[in-house]
Amino acid sequence: MTIPNVLFNWCTKRTHCAWCPNPVEQGTPVVKVFFWNKGEDGNRKWNRQMCYHPQCYVDQAMDYLNRNPYVPHERGPKPTLSEEDRIKRTMLLRRFHSIQQRRNKLNGDYPDKLLEEAKLDRQALEVAMGIAKVGGIPPKWVEKLG
Repeated sequence: MTIPNVLFNWCTKRTHCAWCPNPVEQGTPVVKVFFWNKGEDGNRKWNRQMCYHPQCYVDQAMDYLNRNPYVPHERGPKPTLSEEDRIKRTMLLRRFHSIQQRRNKLNGDYPDKLLEEAKLDRQALEVAMGIAKVGGIPPKWVEKLG
């Protein structure tokens, strides 16, 4: 769904309210909601305009919120690493990703490619063993190491 443009304005001609059966009279406040048609570049037009009484617009929003109650986003407990462990973990993360970048840049026709890959894999495993002691191994590393 596209994000609508919402304008509060004076009603210039009588129109129907999209929420209630009563019309919005000329000269009264109106909420106009425009939905944008993505279309092509250079050919974009307003796709739909809906008009509401200001209170009806608030009522329909509150109805939506009542149908979709607030659910707090629960995050897991933050790891409580000491400052020293946090710095050590960051350095190990950087080292691991540096090794992965070097592994990805290996040339396919390089004669000792397999030996270099094996050496980098061994280094990555050593870094992974080091980070296991400082906060645990990130789950995505299992894919990269496997």
